[in-house]
Amino acid sequence: MPLLSLATLLALPAGVGIDEEVEAWEPRARPLLDGPAACVQVQGQATVALAVMQPGGWRGPGKTEHHTLSGPFTGTLDHGVWRELTAALTTAPGVSPAVRMTDLMPVTGRKAGAHKKGEVQLGLTTGDNGESFDISAAGAQGINLVDGILEGIRPDVTLSWMEAGPDNGVVLVQRAPVKGADDDQMIDLRTTFPGRGAPSRLDVTLPRVIKVGDGLVKASIYDGQVHVLATPTPLGPLPTEESASVVAGLLGFTVGVDQRLTYTAYRPCGG
Repeated sequence: MPLLSLATLLALPAGVGIDEEVEAWEPRARPLLDGPAACVQVQGQATVALAVMQPGGWRGPGKTEHHTLSGPFTGTLDHGVWRELTAALTTAPGVSPAVRMTDLMPVTGRKAGAHKKGEVQLGLTTGDNGESFDISAAGAQGINLVDGILEGIRPDVTLSWMEAGPDNGVVLVQRAPVKGADDDQMIDLRTTFPGRGAPSRLDVTLPRVIKVGDGLVKASIYDGQVHVLATPTPLGPLPTEESASVVAGLLGFTVGVDQRLTYTAYRPCGG
């Protein structure tokens, strides 16, 4: 285990010590974040709820927009990397303005060709004329804001310990400092192993407020939560449901994002 700062060690709950047994459980928890060690084709349904508050200024008064988009998605998750991910999310028929979204940020796995370091973006396409709504200088490329947040829950240095879990199982608890932040900003990850078998659930709680992004484009993230439900398969643990929920302040805007994915089918690549 890497050397830890005093502030990080003091973040342990009272009466809890570093448990050597965690070394056997930590690798078993990784598939819920990293994806299985296999190539899998998936399909499912997605729902994304958005609230965007635009501040007023010399161009006009402020306004708040609420959008709920839903639709199918398909993808290829190849040893933890999304080689392909296609989504077709829209608002309900008859809702005006119409909003479309073709980009998703799954919790499990990493996206190939991810946005450049420091880019924090929110892009939506609205209306029949394809009008773009963009609150960053990087272009409308989907809600990559969540991508930046999820990078923080793949830390290299963690404190870990075990707790009793359901069905005589265990819960692996990991506490990690936020990358690039002060030592007192900690991320909590709890992975549940019912009956001491395959992991069935990951719950992640971020600090009350964290900063994401570099350079001129930075966001303040509030009350971030991530959850993954999984099921054992011959290919390894695979997600059945996942959600990511945050409120962000970016370039004077306030944005609430709640993304929920339900996986409905899997098959091995080429199968």
